[in-house]
Amino acid sequence: MKVLSISTDQPTMQLVAKNQATTSSNPKQKIAIPTMEGFTFERVDQISCMEAQGNYTLIHFADGRKQLVCRTLRDMEKTLLKDARFVRVHRSHTVNLDYLQRYVKGKGGYLVLETGMNISVSSGRKQAFLDALGLYFG
Repeated sequence: MKVLSISTDQPTMQLVAKNQATTSSNPKQKIAIPTMEGFTFERVDQISCMEAQGNYTLIHFADGRKQLVCRTLRDMEKTLLKDARFVRVHRSHTVNLDYLQRYVKGKGGYLVLETGMNISVSSGRKQAFLDALGLYFG
C-alpha cells in the first residue's frame, strides 16, 4: 500500500512517496498543486508539459486546461519525484514524454506534442534529451 503525505514545511509542497516508488510505476498518482484557495490534486499522467514564466509555472494538461502555479519550474520538477517521463528540454520547458508525437531535428530541434504544442529543444539540452529518449523508449 502506498502512503503519501504532503510536506508543508518546504516551499515546494512536495508529495513524498514513503515507499520510494517512482510515479512511472503508478500512472494514477496525483500531485498537490498549490492554488490561492489551497491545493488541487491532479494526476501526474495528465500533465503534458510545464512552462516557466518567471517565478511561476504554467502547467499544461492533456485535456487542454492550463493552471498557473506560484512555484518555479525547478520546484515543480522536484515535486514530480524525478519521474522518468518528465525531461527538461529548454530553460523554460519540461515535457512529459508520454505526450511526445514528433521530434524535428535541427540545431536543437523542436518537439511536437500530441496536444499540438511546439516546443524548442535548446542546443545545450539536446544530448540529454536524446539520452532520455533512449532510456524511455529503450
